[in-house]
Amino acid sequence: MQIKPFDAKSSDITSIISGFSAMGGTARELHAGCRLALDMVRDDECTRLLSISGPAVAIGLKKLFIYSVNKGWFGTIITSGANIVHDLVDAHGGRHYIAQPGEPDALFRKKNFGRIGNIVIDMNDFAKVERTLARVLAPLDGRQIGISELLDAIGAKLPKGSLLRACHDKKVKVYSPGFQDSMLGLHLIFARKKPVIDAISDMPSLANKIYDSKRIGALMLGGGIPKHFAMGSTVLKEGLDYAVNITTGVEYDSSLSGAGLSEGISWKKVKGKYATIHGDYSILFPLLYTYLSANLK
Repeated sequence: MQIKPFDAKSSDITSIISGFSAMGGTARELHAGCRLALDMVRDDECTRLLSISGPAVAIGLKKLFIYSVNKGWFGTIITSGANIVHDLVDAHGGRHYIAQPGEPDALFRKKNFGRIGNIVIDMNDFAKVERTLARVLAPLDGRQIGISELLDAIGAKLPKGSLLRACHDKKVKVYSPGFQDSMLGLHLIFARKKPVIDAISDMPSLANKIYDSKRIGALMLGGGIPKHFAMGSTVLKEGLDYAVNITTGVEYDSSLSGAGLSEGISWKKVKGKYATIHGDYSILFPLLYTYLSANLK
C-alpha cells in the first residue's frame, strides 16, 4: 500500500481515523487498534476487560471510563490502586491541579502537595476519604473478603459521578491486584476495624468468568500489574481473542509494560487478533473512545 498524505478536510472522527490507515507511524497503529476495539465491542458473545495502569483518573479520564461502563462496553475493570484512590478523592470533593512548569518539588512538599507528572494534588484531600472508609470497613471487621468485594462495598457508598459507584450500579466487577500498594492500602493498615483481605480469591473469581466465556477481549491502557492480570486470567482459555494495548513501554528492556502482544502468544495469553498502539493513553484513549462512540450508535 502506498502512503497517502493525511487530508484534513473532514472533522468527522471516523473519517480522521480512516485517513490514518494509509499513514505510517502511530497513526496507522491507532487505526488498527480502533478497528479491532470496535470489532471486540460489537461481539455480543465476547467477555470484555478494561485494564488501566497508572493514574488515569488523576489525568482526567474518569468520565470516559464511566461512560464506557454505562454503555456496557466492558463487564470487568482491572486497575491500579492509584485510580481507586483518586476516584475516592474526587468523590469527596478533592481536586487535581495542573502543575506549573518549572515549579520546584521542594515547594510542592512545603505546600503539602504531591506531584504526579504535570499534575498535583493536595495531600490533605486523602484524609477526606477516611470517614467513608470507616463506614464501609466497620461492618466488615474481621470478615474475610476479596479486594473486588471490598471495592464494590465502597462504591455503594459513593455518590453518582464516581467510577466505583458506576461499576457498582452496573454490576461491573473491579479488580485491583496491586491494591495494597496504594494510599488506600495504607489507610487499611491504620484502620481499627477492618476486614481480612483475601487477595487470592479474586484470581479464581475472574478465571471462572473467563473460562465460561465464548470469547475474551481486552483493552489495556498501559502495562504493569493490570495488563498482566488481564492477560494471565485467560491462560485456561488459551488466551485473548481480541487484544488492544496502548503503551509507551519498549520491548528491549524485557518489561511486561513494553512486551509486545505477540509475545503473549508464546505464553498462551493471546490467540486471536491483536493491536499495539505506541503512545500516551491520555491522548490516544480519548480518540479511541470517540471513534467507538461514533460507530456504536
